[in-house]
Amino acid sequence: MGVDKQSLFEKIFPKQKFNEQKISDLMTYLVRLLEDFISYINYEKQPILKKQFLLTELRERNLDRHFRKTAEDLKPKIKNFKFRDQSYHYQHYLYETELDFFFIKNEDRKNNDSIQRKTDNLDLFYFIGKLKNCCEMLNRKNIVASDYHTPLLNELLDYLKNILNIVWLRLR
Repeated sequence: MGVDKQSLFEKIFPKQKFNEQKISDLMTYLVRLLEDFISYINYEKQPILKKQFLLTELRERNLDRHFRKTAEDLKPKIKNFKFRDQSYHYQHYLYETELDFFFIKNEDRKNNDSIQRKTDNLDLFYFIGKLKNCCEMLNRKNIVASDYHTPLLNELLDYLKNILNIVWLRLR
């Protein structure tokens, strides 16, 4: 369904002569505004991500006191995720990344584990995502007879077996 640009132009600008470029530009700007609005609706549904962006802005603006307060407020929200899934580790990675940037910026000489937690959560985010995608590829391979390539799957499984053995030995 197309839009009659001339009729639309006449409704918006009743006393002006039709200008194709003007109405096209206006429609382009309107589409951009609609896209921004739709994106914003999704953004509003993600309060933790909003706080992550706030942390970044506070750090970049050198609002250290507000950064520390926001980081402390955000910490339990991340820790209280219902599941320790890929999303949890991604959010935790973003949080620890901001703490690490803050640590570097302030040149603290005390111990800070944010880089370790950042790396651990990045690994877990990747491993979970990789395993989920590989499982889905194997499932589709059986359903639609596609031949997917699953790079690093065997290496990842070997690595995870070793880690589980180490954890198992610690628990005994």
